[in-house]
Amino acid sequence: MSRMFIPGPVELSDATREQAGRQMLSHRGDWFKQSLASLRESMAIVIGADVPVQVITGSGTAGVEFLAANCISPGDRVACLSNGKFGRRFAEIAGIYSQGVKLFDAEAGNVLPLNVAVEAAVEASESAGVDVVTVVANETSTGVLNDVAAVRKAFPEALLLVDAVSALGNSFSMRELEADGVATASHKALAAPPGLAFACLSPRGVEKALAKTGVPFYFDFKKYRAAALKGETPFTPAESIVFAAEFRAKQIVAEGVDAFVARHASNAEFVRARVAELGLTLFPRGGAVPSNVVTAIEHTRASEVVAGMREAGFIIAGGQDGLKGRIFRLAHMGETTRAELVELLDALDGVVSRLGRA
Repeated sequence: MSRMFIPGPVELSDATREQAGRQMLSHRGDWFKQSLASLRESMAIVIGADVPVQVITGSGTAGVEFLAANCISPGDRVACLSNGKFGRRFAEIAGIYSQGVKLFDAEAGNVLPLNVAVEAAVEASESAGVDVVTVVANETSTGVLNDVAAVRKAFPEALLLVDAVSALGNSFSMRELEADGVATASHKALAAPPGLAFACLSPRGVEKALAKTGVPFYFDFKKYRAAALKGETPFTPAESIVFAAEFRAKQIVAEGVDAFVARHASNAEFVRARVAELGLTLFPRGGAVPSNVVTAIEHTRASEVVAGMREAGFIIAGGQDGLKGRIFRLAHMGETTRAELVELLDALDGVVSRLGRA
């Protein structure tokens, strides 16, 4: 069977799969409520949140739309900062809820166009009138870690909504970033099955959500808040994923969030060093900071590299949208070990020796 090194979903440990295979419980009963409470408590520590964590059955994108649905109103002026596929997706979602969305989109792989966004606001005499700013913390489509703190500093008064779907494994704290909305998911560095999103709103975000009308039924924060006060979710949750995610979140808390991040950083540095030794070119450019959880590599025959790795027994990711055929991506998140990365990179050496290294 092939080994998988894509940026989510990731391979699961036997212990995590065992948790996902537990018998179902009444989702309104005390036993399940205990698991849900444990998951929320652990995820608050992992995310660095001082506010309740809402558990949403759905993909990471569901968590991102939860933020937009509850915190973006039709008349809001929304600045969407992007340097990849998922930044543009956030803008597309924001556009459903407001006609005042402006996308500031840098070339893929570069730093966020923050200065351009600020200058545009000043020129329009709207520097104090940008209501909402959206940003992706970790852009998996390009392997770039974005500077969310700089975004907050540039727009101190706006609601700051952060797609942190793939941010875990990098240094990330909702508290320190002073974010108003954060969404992440179960299937990346958390290393649980796909199908759960987690969302947090700051007091300012909660105020906006409680006042907002016309929110989609399934994403209505008011329903999640009321259910959470009873220790429940408003709709039937994906229990098997809750069990697995609870197990993994508790493991990360036991490891220590700083140690969890340091382990990912160490693995990322190892991958980047070996990639350089192989004569390959890292994709992040223009001073962009590479991610701890996925490494993007330029190659003129990237699609053939992906195919060659599959033949060698390793599933890696290609480029997306305009980057198809231009880059390939190696994920190193969750419970990936150094020994597994050595095997992956040895196989990559063999493939690029045959195809060429550029």
